[in-house]
Amino acid sequence: MMLSSSTMSASPTKLSLDSLLAQIGIFLKACPKVTLEWSLTVRAGTMSDCDRMTCWVEKSKEAGSQEPLGSFASVAQLLKAIAAPPSVQTIQATQSSISVRQGISVALLEHGIEWRLYLHTREPNATDRYQSWRWRSVASGSDPSSNPDQTGVQADHYGFYFLSATPTGETPIDLVHPLFVDAVQQLVQHERLRSMSGFWLRHRGDQVLQVDLIYPWYPRLAEFDSTLRSLVTTLGGSADWITTYADYPIRHIAFNGKDREPGFTLYFSAPMTIGWPSTLPTLKESVRVQSQKIQQHMEQTLFSRLPIRTTRSKQTTDTRPSVGDFYNTQRLDLWRQVLGNKMHYHFGIFEDCQQLPDKEDAIDAAFDRAISELYPFIPEGGRVYDIGCGWGGPLLQLQAELGCRVEGITISQTQAHYCEAKGLKVRHDTVEETLPPGYFDCMMMIESLCHIQDKLRLLKILRLFGKRLVIRAHCQDRHPASRNFGGTMLMNSSSQLRYLVEQAGWRIVHWQNRRLESMPSALVWQRRLQSIPLSNDQHLETLRDFCNRVVTHWDEWGESNPLIEIVAES
Repeated sequence: MMLSSSTMSASPTKLSLDSLLAQIGIFLKACPKVTLEWSLTVRAGTMSDCDRMTCWVEKSKEAGSQEPLGSFASVAQLLKAIAAPPSVQTIQATQSSISVRQGISVALLEHGIEWRLYLHTREPNATDRYQSWRWRSVASGSDPSSNPDQTGVQADHYGFYFLSATPTGETPIDLVHPLFVDAVQQLVQHERLRSMSGFWLRHRGDQVLQVDLIYPWYPRLAEFDSTLRSLVTTLGGSADWITTYADYPIRHIAFNGKDREPGFTLYFSAPMTIGWPSTLPTLKESVRVQSQKIQQHMEQTLFSRLPIRTTRSKQTTDTRPSVGDFYNTQRLDLWRQVLGNKMHYHFGIFEDCQQLPDKEDAIDAAFDRAISELYPFIPEGGRVYDIGCGWGGPLLQLQAELGCRVEGITISQTQAHYCEAKGLKVRHDTVEETLPPGYFDCMMMIESLCHIQDKLRLLKILRLFGKRLVIRAHCQDRHPASRNFGGTMLMNSSSQLRYLVEQAGWRIVHWQNRRLESMPSALVWQRRLQSIPLSNDQHLETLRDFCNRVVTHWDEWGESNPLIEIVAES
């Protein structure tokens, strides 16, 4: 079905967003998963809340179809009907097979209509990509030559970053228009925002066009009343709309980049549940009602169940060794000599625990095996979160061999930068101050639980974010609990570990001591360290001392320090 050319060339005074909404609904209303979005934009002296909307559809299969492109076929039909540029139609067609979501946005402008195509794509074993293409339909009576870019296609790309900064150290405060610096400074201090979310950057080439703070818990606009009023005052406009929309839950607050004219936009969105809206006010109300339900659900099922943080004394906090500083290093070349090219920083699982393999390939296989032996517990293609992901070796292996969608967190900045360079989505932060970024099929802690101070609280939190937990944990059974490994490991006995996991509400379905098969790892590291002179890298020298101690007290250490492998389900 083609939308008439007369309709598409009508002037904005005669063309309403309601009519465009109805025409878009012809193609998208039957899609099984639709998210509706509208936005409110504030610029110098003006506010607009009825000139833009976006409809998102997710991957789905049509009945009888073998290809999961049903909803995206509807998007293709819509693009054809609105006479989208051939280049845009080609991009949509060629990228539909790897798309996760696609969106169509329409806005009424002074000289016509602006359309946008959004694509969220995911290639096999690759990081997600977000892109958009925008173009305009020229209104009747206007001269296209008066605006050369009016009918051209403009491409933007988007990048997501956890707070507080991008891998290159840029913060939202550095990138927004100078008029917004104080407001954004206030907003990014929000505890929930810092613990579970971050920001998008919209780029066109090297220019940052927009900085977008994301609010996945849908706070009400009223929570930002004073900040928004300050912004409106700065821009010289009326703030009456803040009262009008006080009860509307917000999904994003986006600020123009520092090189653009000052302006900010609020986005409101929610899944469509009661049929295609007939008017923009109906769409707004549907979004309000549904997003309030999401907000209430998150408060009841997540935030009300988060355990209270244990209060620690200032002295304890000040004297605790910095795990992040300990794991940071400027000598990546030395660590690659010790760990090998795959940078697996965990104990391997050796087939012959009595004899060290002569060939490096066999040694590398032992460290790979430490992860591959967990494959029965990790769903193929599942979403996996690695807590204390190190240099990303396990994540890369799961991505390559199981096709998992992987994310990680590390307290080490150098490790986070290394993982980012490998194309991994890894957060640089402490797991005790953050929340997992979503719900996961499996969460892993490979020899990282020992670095956590309040283990019980973390284990309780993780139950809210995943159905399965895989742990390998160093324990200390024959001596009192102590700090080990440069003071960064807070040790527990294996019986205490079992108590903590069960006390947190997990059901243990697998328990095994892997210390015997893992012991040759210390011999591998010791042998490789012999070719490396003493250095000022505290971490490297701590590993050297550790390996020498293990080799000297082989049997006693192995019996006293089990490596416990746990699989638990919520």
